[in-house]
Amino acid sequence: MANCSDYTNQIYDSIGKPGRILPLILKDYALENGLLTPYKQYEGTYGIVYSMTCPNKPSKCIRIWKDKVDNAFVKAVSGSLNQLQQYGINYIMGYEYFDKGLLLDNGESIPAVVMDWIEGQTLSDFIKENYLNSAVIREVAENFYSMANSMKKNRIAHGDLSSNNIMVRNDRSLLLIDYDTFYTSKMSNNVPQTNAGTGGYQHRERSKNKYLNIEMDNFSQQVIYLALLAVSALPKLAANNNLIDDTRLFFNELDFE
Repeated sequence: MANCSDYTNQIYDSIGKPGRILPLILKDYALENGLLTPYKQYEGTYGIVYSMTCPNKPSKCIRIWKDKVDNAFVKAVSGSLNQLQQYGINYIMGYEYFDKGLLLDNGESIPAVVMDWIEGQTLSDFIKENYLNSAVIREVAENFYSMANSMKKNRIAHGDLSSNNIMVRNDRSLLLIDYDTFYTSKMSNNVPQTNAGTGGYQHRERSKNKYLNIEMDNFSQQVIYLALLAVSALPKLAANNNLIDDTRLFFNELDFE
């Protein structure tokens, strides 16, 4: 990916216009109105996710990249995620790729994926809201431990594990989101690494990786699990909001130097 700015304004200009969202699976869906933005959305480093609803149907969302994307890689990720869902793995979501996702004002069609819209909180928001309840934090810690073990067993790596890319559902089960660096052992073994993950969760050697691999979550899993155990044992650790946000759970990349 390049500078992640090529399509952003064009997406804003096009998303709400009739007939611009192209996947037929969303034919009867409508964008949800937002509070601070025209439509309910989540904007990440590489893409924008818009929530969509349809009467008597589960809510969906469409994710559109801000810049050029490796179509072959995204198709491989989509196939892997859908296969894992069929195996009953519930911490990943369906991820259906479309070459033509959004029609821009200039007539260009850019790709998108369609996913289920999940209600919940990011892990960092959940901790900040519930840190005084040690039992709840401990439950989430054990759910994270189980998920990490399952990922190792199924030879899955997310590639950018952070408190911003883990959702806590209403039943306290966990869901991984943002699959720009997702990898399984069944994918090609020479997928280039274009993103070394969020610094506050990554080993300093991670940036030296040339390709994605199934070991790349090992360090971040330990950072996240340790932070959850620490908060469950001593809640006042989380009282300082400067130590918990989307980019860190206590540690930042300078700490790992």
